[in-house]
Amino acid sequence: MLSMTHQRMNFAYRFTASGAEFCEWKNFPEWALKFLTCLAIISAILFACMASLYRDASFLIYAVIAPAKMMLLRASMNSKNYRGVHTIFHLRTFEWSEFTEVVIDKKQGLVGLEFAWYDNYMKENALSVAPLFAKCCELDHLLAFFEARLPHLPRVARPIDRAA
Repeated sequence: MLSMTHQRMNFAYRFTASGAEFCEWKNFPEWALKFLTCLAIISAILFACMASLYRDASFLIYAVIAPAKMMLLRASMNSKNYRGVHTIFHLRTFEWSEFTEVVIDKKQGLVGLEFAWYDNYMKENALSVAPLFAKCCELDHLLAFFEARLPHLPRVARPIDRAA
């Protein structure tokens, strides 16, 4: 089993006169294809060495079959359909009236927009914060933008949960 915990997440935000759009996606890990290629080469060399060391011709068959199977797996992982299944994409759109609070987390360098939504599973209303990731030098510019766009919302300084 392969666990990929440290993948790069991409974020894009678009602010219009009517509201905001938050896009986030996680691309397919290219390192997996490179790993399979290297593993195929190493296994071919390993089985060829074992064939010469043990003087057994069956290892030569393995030296051909094992890398071939790994390269078939690599080819299937490189296909458009496989990448489409394993690429995670989320798009959320909000109107400006849906936001209830501007949350500022100076420690993490984040600005968040709090919004209310209905949880169908729990059958209750819930509050979540959409975090806006920005460079430290752009944080004040982002706060000024929300001050102009959302002057009626309260500003609260508290930690923002990135996973929300």
